[in-house]
This record gives sequence, structure tokens and C-alpha cells, in this order.
Amino acid sequence: MDVNNMHDIVSVMDFGAIGDGGYHPVSEWYTHGTSTYRGYANLAEVQADYPHVTSGEQSIDWAAAQAALNAAAISPRYIDLHDLKLVTSETLIWKGGAFLKGVPGRAVIKLMAGANCTILESDRFDYWAAWKNGSNLGYPMDGGIEGVILDGNAGEQGDVSNSLEDLVYGMRIHSHRFGIGWLQVRRIKGVGILTQYNTALMYSFRTDGVDDYGLQGSPLGSPSPYDFRQINVIDTLYEAFVFKGPADIPIWHLTTNYCGWLDNSTIPTVPRTSLLYPGEEIHSVRVQTACKIGYLNSNGALYGRSLYVAPFTRFHGDTIIVTGSWGALLMDGSAFGSIAALSIQQNAFAWGGVYKPGLEITFGNGSVINKNRFSFPQVSLRRLTTPANPNAIGPGIVDRAGAQFGIIDGIDSNSVAGHGLVIGATNRGGIYESVNFDSIQGTSHDGTESAAVMIEAGARDWRIAELRLTNCNRNLVNFGENMRGVVRDGTIEINQNLVTGQIALEGVVPASQLNSVVPGSGNIAIDNISSWGLEILDGTKRYYNRSKITVTFDGSIAGAHSTAEVPHAMWRKPHLRDVKQGLFWSGANWPNIHAGVRTLEAGSFSAAAFVHAIAPGTLTLTVDLG
Repeated sequence: MDVNNMHDIVSVMDFGAIGDGGYHPVSEWYTHGTSTYRGYANLAEVQADYPHVTSGEQSIDWAAAQAALNAAAISPRYIDLHDLKLVTSETLIWKGGAFLKGVPGRAVIKLMAGANCTILESDRFDYWAAWKNGSNLGYPMDGGIEGVILDGNAGEQGDVSNSLEDLVYGMRIHSHRFGIGWLQVRRIKGVGILTQYNTALMYSFRTDGVDDYGLQGSPLGSPSPYDFRQINVIDTLYEAFVFKGPADIPIWHLTTNYCGWLDNSTIPTVPRTSLLYPGEEIHSVRVQTACKIGYLNSNGALYGRSLYVAPFTRFHGDTIIVTGSWGALLMDGSAFGSIAALSIQQNAFAWGGVYKPGLEITFGNGSVINKNRFSFPQVSLRRLTTPANPNAIGPGIVDRAGAQFGIIDGIDSNSVAGHGLVIGATNRGGIYESVNFDSIQGTSHDGTESAAVMIEAGARDWRIAELRLTNCNRNLVNFGENMRGVVRDGTIEINQNLVTGQIALEGVVPASQLNSVVPGSGNIAIDNISSWGLEILDGTKRYYNRSKITVTFDGSIAGAHSTAEVPHAMWRKPHLRDVKQGLFWSGANWPNIHAGVRTLEAGSFSAAAFVHAIAPGTLTLTVDLG
């Protein structure tokens, strides 16, 4: 587009907009003595030029802006809003071809008092034929908005809607090709922004599989899909941003503040649930279809999580920062993709005594074991206490499905309460490469003493490669015997922890015996982890399920033979790779020895030794499952 060609740029003032921030009814156009009198005799004469006007009480700014949008549907163009403050009495209907452009931070479209409506909404084409034919008839579907504030003026609207039919939006777009530059949506007594693709369309390019249709009528002159560049949503009664497509449009920069409440100085006393998704929580950002977000900073989700990713959804995020919400992120185990860097801070709200995890991965009906594994290369938990919330209570991470984590960094400058990492009972194959927690203390939301790592009964095949725990009440807590997993290929470091115990094996030893199970604070020895043999031994290493065979003989015996069989508690039949064995000969002249594991069974294993020596001595064969 040639921005110097004035045919492609029009001013909303050319259509009669005033933009002084006040409400001016259309009736002023045909009322003598008003500053905005335009010589019309009555409403009928106004309707000859503005057929969309139906009442003299409708605002002049709305009538003018809608006229500009209608004209752009015939001849696509930029509509310059300058730094005007438009007051609209009705929903502005975007019909394609219009690119609204204003001075960032100064151009405003504001609802008048009592309007109780959506600010900006697009026509929708639910069927391919209608959309294609509409385009061929000169009805372009390209457009966008940049440098504009959409102000819902929530404090001067009517009662809160309790029905989906009456739900209002800051902006609701049904098109595939709608670009957003700089946009702020604020004070909405409903949903901030909802974008969705048309029912029968999948991509932003027009194609029916045979013919491709370019961006017909687009002033951009480019066949590439549009994107959402910089969006800020503040103070919404329901969801701040709901993304239902199109899947090929990236969101580069999105910030949300105070979702679920309009007065951020007073926390509401009555909780609400979503109207778009009845009975569900009100999440700040709700991703319902494939999506990529470059940067998301979300604060103050009161009745839900800052980010929700729907089941079976492909999602990729580069940097996501969450503060002061009921929970940071909720997703189903069937979702797939990655979040490169996730930072969670001050996860402090609770309704009805219910605390939400910072990050929660559920195991719903659609979760597929070890198939669509989501990846978190780096998660930072900074659940710092505040004067208003001296104990930021609630688990840091709850993984019930089995995601893949790189670094989990839970270093806090203040003591906090709540479990650090919970490996849920339905977890299958969760991978945690490096887990580092500091200052996990106090009592958790479920009334139990906080644990750095909580492993629930039934968890299967999880793996922690490296675990470092400092200044925590309890470090590794296993609820139940029926679980299997491994801490391996790395180190376990326990430092400066409290005297209430390092390791709790509730599935093996009653929790009441915690202090006797873990006496003192020393190093940790973890051997035969599959059968949960753990003990603090002040630097001494001990194996469990040990079979010790001692053979004694003198030189007059041509050979000696001894066997031993012992039970084991491994959850599966052992493999040779589980076996560790050692030999010790106490006599002179090392003899000929044949020794090792004889059998490996589901509930027991045996070892045998055969010795041929010329001098007296004692052979000790030790075999361990580790």
C-alpha cells in the first residue's frame, strides 16, 4: 500500500466524527443552536446519508465511525482516528477492508454510559461459499487495528450479565485476516477479546483446494497472514483474551491485568464462573486452538488461571510470566508443544479454602500416555510472600500426566508453604532433569507438612535426573507402596534442612515414625530406588535386598560350593543391569572362582559361588539389587 496516496487513507472526521470525549447525540445534527448542527432538517434526512442510524439518541461518533467502516467494505482503506476520543453508543461492526489506525495511547473508542454492548465486532462468514462469493462481490475480509484504546467504561454500564446472549466484549473478531498492531482493551464488563476462525475455514489463505484467492481488495498488497503484535487487556469481568483461531496467526506480545474483577483495590467476595464455558473457571488467557505466543505477562487472575490450554491443543510459548493469580497455568495432558521459559510469582489467591497449583497438568479423558508430551525447558517458581499474603500457599507444580521438564528452579528469598513438585498418581513417564528447591516450609493446603517433592501412589516410570534441596521441612515424600520411578544419572544434594526429617516413606513406614526413619541430617543414599530403599547414613552407602554368601574351606577340599536365595520387593522382575556384585577373598593365593547371580525371579533372586583353592581361606560374595 502507498501510504502517501490519500485515496487509501481517510479520516474518521471526514464522516462527521467529533472525538472530544463527550457524548453527542445524532439529534444535534438537526437541532439549531448546537455546535455540531449540520443543517439536516430531521432524522430522515440524516438516514439518507447514514442509513445505519435508527435513532437521534445514537452518538455522532458511532454514526461517523460506522459510516467509515461501511465505506471501507466497498473500497479498502486506512481509517485514521488521529488522537480522537470517540464515544460510541452502539457496537461498531467491522465488515472487512478497514484498517483502524490511531495515535498509540491517545486514540480512544469508548462506550457511552449505559450502552451495555460490545465495542467492536466483525461480521462472520460461517461457510466457505459465502466468504468466497462475498469477496468476489467486492466484500473484502482483510483488516486490522493499530494504536487504539477500546474502553468499555465498565463503571457506567448496567448490571452484570448472567447470560451468554447478553455477554459483551471489548472486541470480537471472526475473520482470518485481521491484524493487530498496538491495542489496549480496558474496563470491560464482559470478555476482553475473542478471536475465532470461521466454521468451515482452516487457514487465512483463501483456497478451496483447486483455486487460490489472493488478498482481494487488501490495501496491504501482501499475501502473507497477519499477526497480533502488541495487546494489553486490563480490568475485565470475565476472560481477558480467548483465542479460538486462526491457528496460523502468531501473538507476539500480550499482557493482561486483573481478570475477573474491575476494581483492583477491592477483591470481590462472591466468586464467579465463566459464561463462555459454563461452570468452568475464568482464565485470563484461554487458548482453545493451535496458537503461538511470543511473550505473555499476566497478573491478577482472580477466579481462574492466568493461562489455560485446552485438550488436544498445539501450543508454543517463548516467555510466559505470571504474578498474583489463583494459578498460573492449567492444561490437559493431551496438549502438545512447549513453553521455553515459564516464571511463576506470588501464587497467593484462594477461594473457599481451595488453593490452586502454580502449574497444573491434568490427566483428563483425552490424555494419551507418553504420546503428546508437553515440554518445559525452564520453570522458575518465585512464590514470594507479601504483607497481605504471609504464606503463599499452594503447590508449585502438579504434574498428573507426565510432562518433560528441563530445569525447575524454586529458589525463594522468603519461606513459603506448599509442596514444590507433586508427581501425581496418574503420572506416566514424567521427566524432570534438574529440580532445585529452597525454603519449602510450613503446612501445605491439604494440611500436611510441606514437601519439596511429593510422589503420589500410582505414579509410574517418572525420572528425576538431578535433585537439590535446601532449607526444606521434608524433601522427598512418597505416598504409597504402589509406585515406581527412579532418581538417577545425577546427584542428590540435601543441605541445611530442618530436623523434622529428610525423607518420608509413608508407603513403607507410617508417617508417625518420620523422625525415626530419618535420623539427623546427613548425606543421602538411594539404592534400589525401584523398591524405595532410602536412608540417611551420614555418608555411608547401603544397599537393600542384599544376598551375602560366605564360603569357608581348607586346602584339603578340592572345591567348595554355596548358594543363597532371598526375596526382593522390586515392582518388576529384575534385569541383569539392576545387579551389583562384589567378591572378597581373605586367604593367600587368589583361587579359581566361579560366582554370580544364579536366578532372577519376580519375587526373589539367588546367587551361587564355586571355589577351587590350594590354601585355606574365606570367600565373601555380595550381590545387591540397586
